[in-house]
Amino acid sequence: MFGLTPSARRSILNNSWIISRYTQSQRRAFASSTSRWSSEVDTSQDQSEEQPAAKKKPRTAKNERKAMPSEEKGFSVGVNESGERFVDLGNKRRATVRFYKGFKYLDIREYYEDDYENLLPGKKGLTLTQEQWETLRSSRDVIDSFFALQQNSLGQIRDVFPSDFDNWLGQSEASDTPGRDTNGARRHRPTSTTIPPLRYLPISSIPTQLTNPLYRADSRILNMAMKPQPQLLAKFLRAMKTVYGPFDMLTPAQATAWTPPPMAEGHRGRYLWTDAFGVLNFITLSTVTANPVYTTLAARLIQAVHDTLGRTRSGTARLPGASDAHPLRGGLRIGKEDEEDDPGGDGDGQYHHYLTIWMFALNRMARAAQERRYNDLAIELAQAIHPRFVRDRNAPRPRMYWKMSIDLRRPLVLSEGNLDPIDGYVIFNLLQRGHGANSTVLESEISEYRRILETKWRRYLSDDPLDLGMTLWTAHWFDGQEEWATVLTQRAVACLRALFEEEKFFDIPARYRLAFREFGTCLGIRCHIEKLNDEPHPQDAGYWDVCAREVVTTWEPSIDAAAAGGVVAVPLPFARNWCQLRW
Repeated sequence: MFGLTPSARRSILNNSWIISRYTQSQRRAFASSTSRWSSEVDTSQDQSEEQPAAKKKPRTAKNERKAMPSEEKGFSVGVNESGERFVDLGNKRRATVRFYKGFKYLDIREYYEDDYENLLPGKKGLTLTQEQWETLRSSRDVIDSFFALQQNSLGQIRDVFPSDFDNWLGQSEASDTPGRDTNGARRHRPTSTTIPPLRYLPISSIPTQLTNPLYRADSRILNMAMKPQPQLLAKFLRAMKTVYGPFDMLTPAQATAWTPPPMAEGHRGRYLWTDAFGVLNFITLSTVTANPVYTTLAARLIQAVHDTLGRTRSGTARLPGASDAHPLRGGLRIGKEDEEDDPGGDGDGQYHHYLTIWMFALNRMARAAQERRYNDLAIELAQAIHPRFVRDRNAPRPRMYWKMSIDLRRPLVLSEGNLDPIDGYVIFNLLQRGHGANSTVLESEISEYRRILETKWRRYLSDDPLDLGMTLWTAHWFDGQEEWATVLTQRAVACLRALFEEEKFFDIPARYRLAFREFGTCLGIRCHIEKLNDEPHPQDAGYWDVCAREVVTTWEPSIDAAAAGGVVAVPLPFARNWCQLRW
């Protein structure tokens, strides 16, 4: 385990100052780089007035620069101080191809002048990755509808789609002339690796209708943007098939009889944490592909978990308190291979944080399948395990156990989990909302979690990537609504930034890291990006988008490695706006 440096800890505890200072430095860096915008690709006459003008070499057929398609249509093509090519659309509007940490983006945006006459990017705009551009470029309706939502503020970009950007985004970094491409423009230079582009608004993943507020307002756009990127969907399916086998060609009839194959890990082939994300991923697949077969597979996986982890290790009986009619009244086992009293301390039992993530999966299934019984099962589980994990319930500050025995009769770990009361407060609130608008079915349990939460969040610090990611995911449900969630988000973001920039944790070779912990990191980052995109002036969305991509890219080779033991998830955001289904 590694620790934060003293300076990093002090910075994190004073994170509001860190954030404001970081933003100012970003603004200064960006302002200096945009103070002198070039309006011509040919810079042969960029000389001071004091120096005599050099003789202009007459153009010949050999050295004449070929006009860009957008120039032929009357638009100015330029290169900014960072070597990034752009099309000037007039009225302080630009479409720029940006290169950042190995990724290319097409940024279409309005600009404004600050008090020092520097051009800065405004909040109206759109950023696409190269893959997203390739996906959306052929869909004129989606593009037109986007600009209709933007009140035609960027409408002229239609006139330059798609030829210039196809060339720029797909262009190799090699060139006949050092430092310039075959058209004479300077090639992209990597921008700073520590200061991200200011006010970056990426559409972090397709389908945008689930994650981006620009598309939520118009159901017609939602339908047109429904298909995910083929590359992303292929990776998603490949990861899931390493755990659940070849399920993607099943017919509806075959899906109803499908039995999840036993995993390489997990007692009797099931492991609660992995299968919780499996359910969520099946629901995601059903949503983005509009294929109800995946919802059926999620239901089959839920049944398999209840029939395996809801029973004793021998499989001969339900857990104490449970029955076939009420399978979750005895909780759910973790699914570890070793017995609960294993001397190594890593045996089977029941974890509070595993149980709450399973409750969340059931809650999402209730919404996706439009069947209340799944949320009712989650409430049944919540009521069964809460009095076992929470002690001194009438005290001003109740306490919690981190791990209980399989039968929930004795604690196996007496200490309290860092996030357990926060998970309980958030998930139990979601379950109660799913029960009905004015329901109080879990009111007393929520109140007890709240009392514990109030004593914990003010002292929150962590250097664990999974803990930080899950903190961002949990807190984002109440971020901007309740003080604890807003402050906790700021703390977690500052801690994560320290891991990336000061501790260089994600530069450590992958063999010394754990994939599932970092997938939790990426999940939290994606939820944080969604929150940033909801704000009027998103500041760091691009930075975090690149961070998440780098982490996931590190683990992609493991998807094809059978020895890796399966992949828990390829993170897509299942956030508060995820799966907007009605009863």
